[in-house]
Amino acid sequence: MARVARERGIALRTAERWLHQYRQHGLPGLVRKAHVNRGQRKLEPELQRLIEGLALRRPALSAAVIHRQASTIAKERGWAVPSYACVHAIIRALDPALVTLAQAGPKAYGEQYDLLYRRRLATRTRSGRPITPRSISGFSTTRNSLPVPG
Repeated sequence: MARVARERGIALRTAERWLHQYRQHGLPGLVRKAHVNRGQRKLEPELQRLIEGLALRRPALSAAVIHRQASTIAKERGWAVPSYACVHAIIRALDPALVTLAQAGPKAYGEQYDLLYRRRLATRTRSGRPITPRSISGFSTTRNSLPVPG
């Protein structure tokens, strides 16, 4: 077994564990098991809110600056210090629309995410004039009614 493990570049203990799992459970015994805590952070909720708040500040802070500030505060309060990857994952998980609103302001948010703005742009002709019932051939309108075929 040691020779085969060495030839394949596998640690001997790993090969022994695989063999034991195979003998006990067959092929299903070799399937990796999912971690119970996958996707869960061991982070104080207050620290997570702090990281999110720092990420929404204006002007925008880099992930490295946010990590340094969050680490300093965590140490001061006796909390576990978050890794850079954890801080970066929290920042990435923020809604892009919320980040745009917080950092670029309501005008930029409206231009990028507001459905009314998108609809207004979609209802314009190539020349830039708005599409109205009158501009559609074959339709006429009266003051208090819906467009009626004319």
